[in-house]
Amino acid sequence: MALRSLKILVALMASALLLWGCGGGGDDRETGGIGGSATSKPASGEREESESGSVTKAEFVKDAELLCKSGEEEALGEARASYSKYGIDPQKPPTRSQGNALVEDVILPSLQERAEELGELTPPAGDEAEVLAIVEGLEKGVAEAEAVPNKMLEAARKFDSVSKLARKYGIDACGRI
Repeated sequence: MALRSLKILVALMASALLLWGCGGGGDDRETGGIGGSATSKPASGEREESESGSVTKAEFVKDAELLCKSGEEEALGEARASYSKYGIDPQKPPTRSQGNALVEDVILPSLQERAEELGELTPPAGDEAEVLAIVEGLEKGVAEAEAVPNKMLEAARKFDSVSKLARKYGIDACGRI
């Protein structure tokens, strides 16, 4: 039961990610990021490119989805590892206070990291503004959620609009809220 509650908590905050929800970090990429000059290369081979030489939307979405899914798993692992720090009994759902502490100390920093990782990916040509809006929306959500400590559900609502943007762009794993 505690695991289910933790998954819900992580899903609320992380799947916004956790856009972000996104990434495990350290993936041997050369990234130019949004507006950068280098190109992104997955560690496991060549990236599909369009005729213009930029990454395709499909490949970008694939990379962003991978970041989001691995980020959500990472955040869940960090939250589980923090049970003793917050006095959480793994057999019971965390209290509101414990959940709030996890959001503040584990989930929000994870979301910020994912926003940074997503921003490091080079978006497809012509999609820079859409991707930038997603990254900035996530960063704004983190900042606004940090401004309402001890209010998990209110903090989760800060990610509603960016979740919609991510889903609309096709990054479903990053926009499940």
